[in-house]
Amino acid sequence: MRRRVSILGIFTLLLVAAGSAVAGELKFTDHMERLGLADPGYAWHGYHDAIVCADWDADGDVDVLVVVSLHEKGPLGRQGRMYVNLLKETGKLAFEDRTEKLIPDGTQGKIIADSAPVFLDVDADGDLDLSVVSDEHHPLTFINDKGVFRLQGWGFSAQSLTIRDCDADGDLDVLGNDTGNLYLNEGKGKFKHTKSDADPCGHMPRDKVLPTPKGIRVDDEVKARAAEKGHVYYFWRRIDLNGDGQEDYHLGLSQAYGFKVARFYARAGAGYRDITAETGLPTDASIRFVDVDADGNLDAVATSKKTGGVFLGDGKGHFARAHPSDADKVFAITIGGCYTVPQAVVDFDCDGRPDMVTVQPRVGVGSTVLRGQQNGRFELVLKTNATSGQAVADLNNDGLLDVVASGAKGTRGIHVYLNETKAPGHWLAVRLKGHAANPFAVNAVVEAYLPGKLGVADARLARANATPDGLPVHLGLGRLDVVDLRVKLPSGLVAVMKNAETDRPLRFRLPDHMR
Repeated sequence: MRRRVSILGIFTLLLVAAGSAVAGELKFTDHMERLGLADPGYAWHGYHDAIVCADWDADGDVDVLVVVSLHEKGPLGRQGRMYVNLLKETGKLAFEDRTEKLIPDGTQGKIIADSAPVFLDVDADGDLDLSVVSDEHHPLTFINDKGVFRLQGWGFSAQSLTIRDCDADGDLDVLGNDTGNLYLNEGKGKFKHTKSDADPCGHMPRDKVLPTPKGIRVDDEVKARAAEKGHVYYFWRRIDLNGDGQEDYHLGLSQAYGFKVARFYARAGAGYRDITAETGLPTDASIRFVDVDADGNLDAVATSKKTGGVFLGDGKGHFARAHPSDADKVFAITIGGCYTVPQAVVDFDCDGRPDMVTVQPRVGVGSTVLRGQQNGRFELVLKTNATSGQAVADLNNDGLLDVVASGAKGTRGIHVYLNETKAPGHWLAVRLKGHAANPFAVNAVVEAYLPGKLGVADARLARANATPDGLPVHLGLGRLDVVDLRVKLPSGLVAVMKNAETDRPLRFRLPDHMR
């Protein structure tokens, strides 16, 4: 049986200038009881359930979608429940289940969590639609029609999605990260289904021969592992591992609840060469790449019982294990073949140092919040024990990111961990207004700099990407109460805002030449 991961994937890259960090106690308090969410009428099963955050009604407050498991036998089983944030309406944080008003005709039963559903603007009309992704059940799409979600008969077949302009026509396309399915955007919510030759991935074919990008030769161990019996999955991911500006490849092989194999290939002329040994990364682990120490270089997080931990990159394709910390223990948790993985890298206390959220689907022992320290070290500050779903967003609009999480398997209640950090740093929550084909400016990079130092690497305070769910781009800024901002689109076009005051939500409308 294939492991399902119901998480919100929001990897965010942050960078910090020397001396910008501030001291403060990172603290979370669970407000589940106070918010009346202790018994919503269903239990967590750790399988086929999920939690997703988005501001689908565009009122500035973050709402919460909960997908109840297929295995829940109660009257609310196998469906999505939509909890609307009433902060703007009432002046205080509260949630109301408005599922039947938002999803007519009882079609909420079509919202399942084969993996976590995704909010994105499918038809580029400026509001968020809902994609129920799946590669085993029939994927579906709910189009947002003036605040009401109406079921369509089609969807994106995958376990997780990458949203980007794959064919350089200005429209956002959809790539299935684990199926290789490519959906080319033809405008007005219409997509053409094809396959991505450059990003092969999925279940091993019947002949057990590993599909391989042109110019790559794999070693005998990879061939043997790929040919093993059972459910074996593979992916090829393009990434610049050595900082030379060219796309390299990361190969991941996995057996459901079994082995993990990793390899790395760098561009060399018209082909690729195997640089796995040179990287210094473990080959028996699941590897995720993200900058965890805010130096501007890609680092790696390995999840494995024996070799799990954080590896710091030098920007040239070499990685060294970080000093021991709580992260090593967390990423070594692999109970029952369910691996702990980094879910999000964000700045909870706004001190300018990245923190991390981890999740262990189905088990929950490795679902935590880790506070970032120096040199790639992390301190455990919260155990959420989430088995079914977990999301990060600013629920009460105080500038501090919170965590919404399921509980342990068999328990009830939606846990709302509000961030009550004392003496946090300064922050900005930037909402981008993009062009007609990309209203939320998805994949735009927002950077904050010391005033008067735009573009100077050593003066960069924070950096984060705009995501398909339209949530504000959150920047932790340490001691700085005024910053310069730069927004860069994937096309290379750039907009700037100088002397932006911090500690507030900020709407950034891109200039006409970028729209």
